[in-house]
Amino acid sequence: MRLISLTSNGSSFKTVRFRKEGVSLILGKQKPRDPNEKSDGKTYNGVGKSLLLYLINFCLAADPNESFTRQLAGWDFTLRVEIDGKEIPITRRVSEPDTINYAGESVTTKRFKERLEQQLFPEAKNQSYLTFRSLLGLFLRTGEFAYSVHDGIHFSEKPVAKTARCAYLLAPRCFTSSSKIQTHPAT
Repeated sequence: MRLISLTSNGSSFKTVRFRKEGVSLILGKQKPRDPNEKSDGKTYNGVGKSLLLYLINFCLAADPNESFTRQLAGWDFTLRVEIDGKEIPITRRVSEPDTINYAGESVTTKRFKERLEQQLFPEAKNQSYLTFRSLLGLFLRTGEFAYSVHDGIHFSEKPVAKTARCAYLLAPRCFTSSSKIQTHPAT
């Protein structure tokens, strides 16, 4: 899956376009501060980097947060992606978070996750610890925990979950519908 663009019906939202090739970097640039204002000058908070990740995550069926829902009521976000050479619009309304418009079809967030898991991670089907959202989390890196841990998405994860996801992403063809991730108690 390749990201193409993120748009919104909100008039103050500026369209974000992602590079077709290579890596898209989102950099924060602050305006010069008042020299009388006390600051160490090392922070770039408030320019929208984390919000952009949150919006991409929201379009890809993340659970909405209450503050976001209150502040952006009435807004819709459309993430255009390319999957297998085909451009697909994914639209999610803040006021209707349980539904996603995927390629012109209205589906539940649950069905959306199942469909994307099947398209993007087919070998993960019926494997413990491998879901569309958990695998996607390693790419999006949202939340404080994700900034400081390379192989995890949440502080309460079991080590086997981290290992299973990393192994899958490194060698997905090693996972088959007949293979199952098994855990054994340490002896």
